Amino acid sequence: MPVNDRRFHAEVARQSHYLTPPVTIPGDSCVACYGAKGPGYTHCKPCQAALDPEHRLADAVVPISYALKGEQHAQVLTFYKRDDATDAQRFQLHALLWMFLNRHQRCLVSAAGGRFSHLVIVPSTRGRTGVHPLARLVTLSLPTVAVTVNTAHAGGREFHTNRFEVRDHIDRARVLIIDDTWTTGARVQSLSHALKVSGAASTVAVVLGRRLNLDYPPTAALWRAAQRRRFSIAHCVLEAQRLPPVTQRISSRHSSNRPKD
Repeated sequence: MPVNDRRFHAEVARQSHYLTPPVTIPGDSCVACYGAKGPGYTHCKPCQAALDPEHRLADAVVPISYALKGEQHAQVLTFYKRDDATDAQRFQLHALLWMFLNRHQRCLVSAAGGRFSHLVIVPSTRGRTGVHPLARLVTLSLPTVAVTVNTAHAGGREFHTNRFEVRDHIDRARVLIIDDTWTTGARVQSLSHALKVSGAASTVAVVLGRRLNLDYPPTAALWRAAQRRRFSIAHCVLEAQRLPPVTQRISSRHSSNRPKD
């Protein structure tokens, strides 16, 4: 569906009053996922736990909006997967994702080091059968990657190198990963690892909602800063910071990523 479709523009404009743009705040935001982190660190705890260069993390993580626990965007990201979800509820995310991908194709391709060759939706790790609800919202004309889930890590929120197995030949592929929510990022980064072990040259992850939880004290400052900015579909964290890919940042900071005195 063309990006200039009035329904898409109108729908995203309607959502803009409750969507919150991710922000880059030196000292407060994780350089990999834009969540809150502890003082003196460059990364949040989950991203720091995956900071092994051999883990082959995503070259860029691009959340479209924050999704604060209990707020509307977080609820939409939960409801759309239910069997009784309406077409209107699913269209909310369909429009948001399509508008973002079309508007920011250039910076996503730049982060990947070239045009994408493959697409993969992060598989459900909670025993969901059939087509993932998110896959119904994505109609990009890219070959998909066949991935299976290791049930030994189905319910966990930690990074595992063997959480996923790639069954396709993807040598030198540039893969666009799409997920609905990022909580710890374990699924996205575990999938990126599996893809790169299988030969992928680069991976870029686009996430509809980067979840935040105000029960974690450092989140408060990040959330206040984000709320001071108005959401615009024209905003992209890659354009905002112009940083090198995450894997390059990790390799350069891995040895010094400790709390500062």
